[in-house]
Amino acid sequence: MNPSPSNPTNVPDPGALDPSTAARAWAQGWAISRHTSAPIERPGCLQILVGKPEQVTRYVFPRLDPEVLRRLISTEAGPGTWLKICAPRDSVSGMLSSDWAVHEPEFLMSVPLAGRADPVIGGIAPGRKASAPWRW
Repeated sequence: MNPSPSNPTNVPDPGALDPSTAARAWAQGWAISRHTSAPIERPGCLQILVGKPEQVTRYVFPRLDPEVLRRLISTEAGPGTWLKICAPRDSVSGMLSSDWAVHEPEFLMSVPLAGRADPVIGGIAPGRKASAPWRW
């Protein structure tokens, strides 16, 4: 996105972030923070290969797609499979067998975007201190 006369600060419209984009960003951040491989694009969802006995694979659904969910839980799901579905709990829990444990709702992180962005000079925003680069 480049600055334009209608958006000189280059700050995206908060209403422009669709659920798929938000879920994809969340899944990327989740994978990075847990040192897993990057999410894999699948029809209707993202798959993260976690590789731990208690959580082998995590699927992230930006929205409930009943057909994709039914197919996935009947062919690929097993012990250690986790589902993160951006949908009301009641619309999902009825599709799952008693083998599944449904946890309390959790929410994607969000914050209202500011109406303007501080200028960045030489890679450092005013009032910020430079620090060493992030390393894993």
